[in-house]
Amino acid sequence: MTTETQPETCPTCKTGTLVRTEARSDGHPKYFSCGHTQYSIWLEAELGGFHANLGYKAKSQGKGKPYQEGRTGDDLYRKTGKWMILERIIDRARNWYKELVTDPETGKVVHHCEEPVSQHRGHGSAKGRKEHKSE
Repeated sequence: MTTETQPETCPTCKTGTLVRTEARSDGHPKYFSCGHTQYSIWLEAELGGFHANLGYKAKSQGKGKPYQEGRTGDDLYRKTGKWMILERIIDRARNWYKELVTDPETGKVVHHCEEPVSQHRGHGSAKGRKEHKSE
């Protein structure tokens, strides 16, 4: 029993047939009877990973700031430039602030802060602005 192989057709015009291929290990170029040339090009990349976090705010209707808010998940730790696991809870109703930063590779606690919200000053947006020196 004989098997016939179909000639490879041009992917651009679908009419030309394969005339010759170069004897290269990467498989390109291919020349077709229609005059088109096909190059087999591909890109391989490894993603550095995905990072996710979840935040929430609980707010009373018609009131200003949320009485409770929080965030948990991956966070870029600015001091080291490394991705860490962050757990932050701001509970204004109970006057409590908690922040825990953990290294996901070692499990080591990098930063831990628990204190009343009323005493949590000088952090994040509560930092005072730097005054510019006038010359």
